[in-house]
Amino acid sequence: MGVLLLLRRRMPLIICSDACEDMNVTLRALLDTIHLARAEKLCSFFDVRDPRRDVQLSMAEVRHSRCPYLHLGIRYEPTEAGGEAMEGELLYIRMRLAPDDAAPERGLLEKAELMGKPIPPHGSTFDSNGNGGARRHDASDASDAMPPRREMNGLWCSGPCARRCPGRRFPDFGTGNQFLQPRHFANLCALGAEMTLPAVKYIAQKICPNGTPPEPPAKVSESVYQRLLESLRDWAEVLDEPRHLRLLRSKATTEPMTSILRRSMLAVSMLVPAEGGKGALETCRLLRSSDQLSALERVTQAQFEAAEQCLGLCASLDPDDAPGAAAAPGAAALLRLAQLMLQLLAARFRPQQVQTARASGRAPSRPATGAEGPRLPPAPPPSRAPMSPMSPEAVEMPLPETVRKQMVQGHLRRAMLPHAQLDLVNLEGHDLQEAFLEGASLRKALLRRARLDLASLREANLTSANLTEARFCRAMMDGAQLGQIQGASCDFSEASMNGVLMRTSQLANAKFRQAVMQRANLGGCKFSDASLEDVDLCHGILNQAVLENTNLRNAQLRYAEVRNTTFKGCNLEAVDFAAADLQQVTMINCQAVRLQLCKTQLIQAVIKNSNLRGSSGAEADFSSSQMDDVVLSGSDFKRSIWKGSKLTKVHLDNCALISADFATLRAERCLLDDADLRSSNFQAAQLSVCSFSRCQLGAAQLQRSELNSCDLQEGHAPGVRLQGAKMKKSSLKNLVAEGAILDDASFVGCDFDGAQLTKCSAKNANFHNAKMMRAQMPNLLAPASRWDGADLTSAQLSRAELNDANMAEAILRSAQLSSCALRNAQLPGASFAQAKAECADLSGADLRNATLDFADFSQANLTGAMLQNSSGDHAILTGCILDSAQLGGAKMPSAQLSGARAAQLVLRRAKMAGADLSKACFRALEAEALELQGGCLAGAMLPAARLVAANLHEVDLREAQLPDAKLVRADVSRAKLDSANLMGVDLRQSICNGASFQGAQMRSAKLDAAKLAEASLENSILSGSTLTHTDLQGVQARDARLLEADLSFSTGRKAVFSGADLRKTKVIGCQLEEANFDDTNLVEASLRTSKICWSSMLRARMGRADLSQAQLQRVNMTGADLFSATLDEADLQDACLRDVSLDDARLRCCRLKRCDLRGTQLPEQHGILQKDLDGVVHDLPLPKGRVDGLKSPGRAR
Repeated sequence: MGVLLLLRRRMPLIICSDACEDMNVTLRALLDTIHLARAEKLCSFFDVRDPRRDVQLSMAEVRHSRCPYLHLGIRYEPTEAGGEAMEGELLYIRMRLAPDDAAPERGLLEKAELMGKPIPPHGSTFDSNGNGGARRHDASDASDAMPPRREMNGLWCSGPCARRCPGRRFPDFGTGNQFLQPRHFANLCALGAEMTLPAVKYIAQKICPNGTPPEPPAKVSESVYQRLLESLRDWAEVLDEPRHLRLLRSKATTEPMTSILRRSMLAVSMLVPAEGGKGALETCRLLRSSDQLSALERVTQAQFEAAEQCLGLCASLDPDDAPGAAAAPGAAALLRLAQLMLQLLAARFRPQQVQTARASGRAPSRPATGAEGPRLPPAPPPSRAPMSPMSPEAVEMPLPETVRKQMVQGHLRRAMLPHAQLDLVNLEGHDLQEAFLEGASLRKALLRRARLDLASLREANLTSANLTEARFCRAMMDGAQLGQIQGASCDFSEASMNGVLMRTSQLANAKFRQAVMQRANLGGCKFSDASLEDVDLCHGILNQAVLENTNLRNAQLRYAEVRNTTFKGCNLEAVDFAAADLQQVTMINCQAVRLQLCKTQLIQAVIKNSNLRGSSGAEADFSSSQMDDVVLSGSDFKRSIWKGSKLTKVHLDNCALISADFATLRAERCLLDDADLRSSNFQAAQLSVCSFSRCQLGAAQLQRSELNSCDLQEGHAPGVRLQGAKMKKSSLKNLVAEGAILDDASFVGCDFDGAQLTKCSAKNANFHNAKMMRAQMPNLLAPASRWDGADLTSAQLSRAELNDANMAEAILRSAQLSSCALRNAQLPGASFAQAKAECADLSGADLRNATLDFADFSQANLTGAMLQNSSGDHAILTGCILDSAQLGGAKMPSAQLSGARAAQLVLRRAKMAGADLSKACFRALEAEALELQGGCLAGAMLPAARLVAANLHEVDLREAQLPDAKLVRADVSRAKLDSANLMGVDLRQSICNGASFQGAQMRSAKLDAAKLAEASLENSILSGSTLTHTDLQGVQARDARLLEADLSFSTGRKAVFSGADLRKTKVIGCQLEEANFDDTNLVEASLRTSKICWSSMLRARMGRADLSQAQLQRVNMTGADLFSATLDEADLQDACLRDVSLDDARLRCCRLKRCDLRGTQLPEQHGILQKDLDGVVHDLPLPKGRVDGLKSPGRAR
């Protein structure tokens, strides 16, 4: 609505019309304005009727009020400390209908109606006086021909159809409807006039309480006042024409009319000053109405005299004939306006001169002397400083005749000396204010302490002049020559010095504040303690200049040449060097905050101990520059160039360095925290002890760069390129670098704790001794990289490719290596404690002396891997592929290898106590001296495995497949081999005490010299096996099948073979006392020379068995079958042979003393000696033969 802008200008009376879309009359636009004004501390609002009341309560009543506008008071806050507050008023008109509005819809607008006085329509309930009274028009007077305007919609249709159509009604049409009909426009205009009229009446009453128009200023003739009004209208027409205004602005700085325009603008701004510190041209642009002429009544005599003096000679010029008036139409109007203002005020302050001028027909003349303008400082005293006798100034030179003619009462103010020849002239201490010296020659002139304020010196020649303490404030010096001048303490403030030539001048303590010096040449000048604040040196030349302790705040040096220039201790705050050439410039101890360096050339610049915070240098070129202890924090250097530069202790934190080029940069102890370095180029750069914390390095290029002890913590660098880079002892903690390219890079000793390197490429990269705890590197592509000594604790390397990588002694504790590719990787001495490497590919990897405690290598591929002497307590190798893997000497207690698969796996001297190898498949396993006590091989497949001297104590081998396995000297004590496949197994000299072979398949097994004490062979199949010299103490072999087995020379007491199948078995020379052969099948078995005393052989089947020379004392063979058995020389003393079948048995020399032969029939030709039948108990007749000496059955009993 524009109200906030008027509040900033502190206007005393504001009228505002609100037509925004607000059909519920919430006054949201006004409420937002109040909030903004309060936030800016501009003012506060109050109800004029009751200031104690909250203004929002008054706003809430507008919807139901009959007053057409809201009247609020404004209290402006003081602008200065201790100042007084100002009050104003706001008349706020909201487009709406009053309650119970019955006005009819009106017709189209007509010219006669517009030219007449507005009349409120019948039926309107708005209060025409604006006081909110209850005045109301009678609705009966309304025309019956037109419908009520409150029913008008925003559509094209009309009549009854329009009333039936949906949509918003008058005046709350939607703002989206931009195609209103003429009748809509007419009714909206009428409603606006109806609501605005009371506000206009209130304003008129406030401005003119008596109802009379303002009188012209006192002591001014009516004709002067009328001409002033006409001139004001002419000026307003100039302002309304944009082309004239643009032409006026351009001519004010380029044409000869410049001095006249400048004087006119300054004079008008002095008489009618604008609030808020507006400039002269802006003040003149505000002059549009006669109401502003009332400001002339407040003009003081000092203001009048200052304006008159400022206008100078222009007061007597004809505006239409003034130079340049035709080229600038606004110039004549502005000059005429200034002249008429002065004439109007002259009647008040110099009535006598006005009357004299009217009587003589001349214009009032200016006073000979007058007070100086308020903007000019007091003139210095005309005292002379002592001079050197040899200096040219020491010669007393008489003033030229042209100069003496211009002197009035001892001064040369407003002197007209164009193109005058004034070389070597002595004008020391003279007053030359507003003098016209264009084209004059003042070479080697003495102008010490001279005053040339507002003078015109265009194209004047002041070469080698002495301008010490001279004043040129607001002077016009365009194109002047000021080379080699002595300008100590001279003042060029607000001077126009475009194109001036000032080479090799000495300008100590000189002042150039707000001077315009475009295209000026100041090459070789020396500025000491000078002030160039707000100076305009665009396109200027400042080559080889020296500026010491100089103030250039807000100076403009766009496109300037500042080569080889030195700035020492200067204030360069907000200086604009955009597109300037600052090659080989030197800045030492300078304050240059908010410097503008866009597209600036700073090649080979030297900047030391300076502050350039908040500067803007997009596309600036700092190539080969040198910076030491420089602050550039918060600056903008997008696309800047720093090639070959050297930076020491430079602060670039929070800088915008997008696409900057730092190739071959050398930086030491620099700070780039929070900088934006996206797409920047650091190729071949050398960075030492630099900080890049939290910086943006996305897509940055650091190829072949060197970063020593740098800090890149919490940086964001997706896609960064570090090919061939070398980083030593740098910190990259929590760095985010997804998709980074690290090929051939070196990160020796770097810290990557918590870094995110997802999908990065690090081919042939070197991470020697790097700290990469908790680093996130899934999908890393780093074949042939080097990680020896790196700390990768809790790192994430899932699906990473690390083939042929060197990770010797790397720490991978709790690392995530799922599906990681580590083919042929070098991992000797690496620590995988608690690591997760499911489905990892470690084929051909070197894991010697590695630590695998609690590591998870489930489903991993370890084909050809070397794990000699590795340790892995509770390591998980479930389902692994271990083809040709080497685990010799490995220490992996309680390891999990269930379901593992391998061919030619080597486990020599491995220590795997308690390991789980259930359902593992190890073909041609080499496991000599393996220690697997307490382990599990249930269901494992170990065909042709070599387990020589292995320790399988208490190992679970149930249903294991060990055909042709070599278990020589193995310890299988208390092992469980139930239902195992041990066909052809070699258990010679093994220890199987307490082992369980129930249901085991042991055909052709070799158990020679094995120890099977207390072993269980129940239901096992040992057909064709050899158990010679075996210890069978307490062995349990019930229902075992030992067909054609060889148990020769085995020993053991209390062995149980009940129900076993020992057909054709060799039990020669065995010592099996107290054995149990009940129901055993010993058909054709050979038990020669065996000692089976005190054994039980009930119902044993020993047909055709060979028991010759066997020791069978006290054997119980009740019901045994010895058909065709050979018992030659067998010792059966005290044996029980009841119901034994001895058909065709051979009993030659068999000893049967005290045998129980009841129910047993000896064969006819038994060949038993009589003495060997002593004490025999029988109930059947003994066969004939050598039977003498036998006792009767009764006697035997």
